[in-house]
Amino acid sequence: MRRSLRFWLSLGLATLVAVAILLVTLVVLGALVPRLNAKVETQSRTLGKAAAAQINDFLASFSSRMSSLCDDIASRPTLEGDRLRLMVDAIAQAEKGIESLYVVDDNDRVVEAGLPIAHRALRNDQIGIDFSGRRFVRAARETRSEAWSGTYLSVRGNIVVALALPLTFPGRTPGAPATHGVLVGELNLNEVSHFARLLSGTDELLTIIVDRRGNVVGHPDAARALHQENLKHLVPLSGPSDAQRIERFTIESIDYLGSITPIPATGWTALVAQPAERAFAIVRSTLVALAVGCAMALVIAVFAALVASQRMMRRIGLFAAHLEAVADGNYRASIPHSGIDEIETLSQHMRRMANAVLEREDRLRRAAKVFSHATEGILIANASGTITEVNDAFTRITGFAREEVVGQTPRMFGPLPGGKRLYARMRRALARGGHWQGEIVSRKKNGETFIALCNVTAVGDAAGTPQNYVALFSDISEMKDYQRRLERIAHFDSLTELPNRVLLADRMRHAMAQSLRRGLSLAVIYLDLDGFKSINDRHGHELGDKLLVAISGAMKNALRDGDTIARIGGDEFVAVLMDLADERDCFPVLDRLLRAASSPFLIDGHTLQVSASIGLTFYPEDNVDAEQLMRHADQAMYQAKQAGRNRHAVFDVAGDVAAASLSRNAEEIRTGLARGEFRLHYQPKVNMATGAVVGAEALIRWQHPERGLLLPGDFLPFVENRPICVDVGEWVINSALKQVEAWSNAGLNLPVSVNIGARQLLQEDFMDRLREALARHQDMPTEHLELEILETSALDDIARTSEVVRACRDLGIRFALDDFGTGYSSLTYLRGLPADVLKIDRSFVGGMLDDANDLAIVTGIIGFARAFNRQVIAEGVETVEHGLKLLSLGCELAQGYGIARPMPAEEIPAWTRRWKPDARWLAHDRGSTTPPSIQG
Repeated sequence: MRRSLRFWLSLGLATLVAVAILLVTLVVLGALVPRLNAKVETQSRTLGKAAAAQINDFLASFSSRMSSLCDDIASRPTLEGDRLRLMVDAIAQAEKGIESLYVVDDNDRVVEAGLPIAHRALRNDQIGIDFSGRRFVRAARETRSEAWSGTYLSVRGNIVVALALPLTFPGRTPGAPATHGVLVGELNLNEVSHFARLLSGTDELLTIIVDRRGNVVGHPDAARALHQENLKHLVPLSGPSDAQRIERFTIESIDYLGSITPIPATGWTALVAQPAERAFAIVRSTLVALAVGCAMALVIAVFAALVASQRMMRRIGLFAAHLEAVADGNYRASIPHSGIDEIETLSQHMRRMANAVLEREDRLRRAAKVFSHATEGILIANASGTITEVNDAFTRITGFAREEVVGQTPRMFGPLPGGKRLYARMRRALARGGHWQGEIVSRKKNGETFIALCNVTAVGDAAGTPQNYVALFSDISEMKDYQRRLERIAHFDSLTELPNRVLLADRMRHAMAQSLRRGLSLAVIYLDLDGFKSINDRHGHELGDKLLVAISGAMKNALRDGDTIARIGGDEFVAVLMDLADERDCFPVLDRLLRAASSPFLIDGHTLQVSASIGLTFYPEDNVDAEQLMRHADQAMYQAKQAGRNRHAVFDVAGDVAAASLSRNAEEIRTGLARGEFRLHYQPKVNMATGAVVGAEALIRWQHPERGLLLPGDFLPFVENRPICVDVGEWVINSALKQVEAWSNAGLNLPVSVNIGARQLLQEDFMDRLREALARHQDMPTEHLELEILETSALDDIARTSEVVRACRDLGIRFALDDFGTGYSSLTYLRGLPADVLKIDRSFVGGMLDDANDLAIVTGIIGFARAFNRQVIAEGVETVEHGLKLLSLGCELAQGYGIARPMPAEEIPAWTRRWKPDARWLAHDRGSTTPPSIQG
């Protein structure tokens, strides 16, 4: 195939220039790209270090506040429960993001909980929580240093992370020993995510905080943390965690370049990343600039080649003549073929161009059809904001014809509510991201306003400069009206148009917060109509409803501006009076409410009249939550009814609350007893010198359906000196007898001791009931039952107690004095009280290794046992050293956590088979002491 001289000349010149440009480009790229990449990585590393340092400072600040609280608690010589509660409550309220503060004792039980004011009603639900299963609590206790947890669900149902610090808190009274516990602070993940969002700064920077397990604990989108998303699958997080690294990874189909930086305080990892496209923008722009330079150089080379061969281009003129038809818009005109290679190539390109133009015209026609028939209104404006085109839907929605708006600006619709601020936000969003979406209020041609859901997009040229703005919108006025009607139904009573219970609760929360800020009181009023039911029964519900509407309007007019009254059901209303400088300021309003409710109303020819009973309570004097305030006002209302109606009564915070609380708790215990929710756990008693298991103590537990397994201290105080305590005591005796009989039938002969209260012991029919219980379990040896009574309870009526003890011993039942040494008349009455066993109180055993006074008491009690020929057993043996000390003093029988914790009955047989005492106990030289004699 022949080639022209122009071909070879152009080819030679273009090749030389292209090779030179290529070499220069390669050299520049070889030197520039590595530096640009290094700069990108350095920027990512700097961002990661800065974010990790701020996160570390944030967590260290939280740890410092917790540590300061620990130091403050430990520094006090004594610390009563109320003072401890104030201290933890103050920190819980002051520290933003704290879910709860827990003071955990040496048994891993929560003894105090600090909560923000809004959640302190949950305190009783959190006292007694068992933290023994939390590894971070054990780590803090064993290492005596702070320990962070993974994420878990808090009592209120929120996702939290917790910090545990070892805590030494003093005794409750002077001289009481200090104990070692743990302070646990729960941090709500919302606060960590809020901090991560602040660090992210813009939408183009992503800051994620993950814990040691890969769970997200902080994310600019808080829902990602609350859903416990796990990012362990990311390759960067699977590598070493002790040094900062730069990695590329993909999240939700977006390629990121980020820094993975460890956070020393917690072992967490800060993942600070930005889209790789943005990170490498400088590299990309540099490459684009080089490409543009190469293209320009090639164009120059081609131009030079064309100039050199211009004499050979005469034939192109003929080709140009045939192209005039195409230039005139006849894209279907025939372009002639040429024997010259160059011209033929141009002809082929021109034919393809003509076909492309025809295809583009077809696409434009289809786009115009879509534009005209779209159901959404479309408005197109140029860069200056002038409207250049609208579609038919725009005219249908607004009423403006195309000729009326083209050439105008959106200002033609007139001033609109919030228009200036709305347009300012729209301009910022379009300048930042090229897109804006939101709701706007616009005006139709007839002056009617409507709400539009609008999307505005900036259309730019090749350089990214906005040339046009396209707005798509639809009329959502009907949908917004429907939404408002639904909200009205959800928040207002359909009959009286007064707020309902939902809206009342929201207004009460705001009113309570405002009351605290202003230092003023508010009154919560519970109002019930007297005699309304009889009107309904006599005249019918339709007339009763009309009377309710009339009374509601009258009571609403009786209130002050800013006060609220709501109907919460039937003929019951609740009012909230705000900003009371003196509680007496509300009494004129109460009088107006009573007059409004008791006024006669003429309805459908009937004169109807009722009265009202009002109960009220004051906040913050009655410092409870909104729901409890309503209950208290309700209780006061019933007092007003009982006092004669048509009057008001004020809730007695100091008296009625305590009585109602005790009554409710006692009733709840009675219900739990009826439902079979109580359990017995058994703590073994052993002979430390021989290794023999000599018995077990039955200890009651409550398997509460909501609060879990509760210890006696969580519920027994509510039944002391109340009739229910006798029922609980009899249940314990019957359950223990049944268990001893079951063990005996299975071949395990294990005596069991049962704690019994003074009220039950001193009942007139106690012995009759005991004999009946024993008769139901005749296979059980009676000597396997031992009754324990507190020493202080036995001293209340020593004569009656001695009589009952002797009667029990006649049946073969043994008796023990529990917590011996805590009474005040032990020596006076010990000789006359026929108890078989003295139990040394755990408080003396626990402190005898460090406190000379406790040791003297223990030594004295063992001496008493010898002198009065009683058996002696020590409670609270926690360590081998406690056992060795007791053996050296002559006490061989013991129980305590150092031997075994209380356990369910089914675990006792296996424990007795595998129990072995400490070798140092068995090796103890018993010949050096004289043990007390064993009676029975």
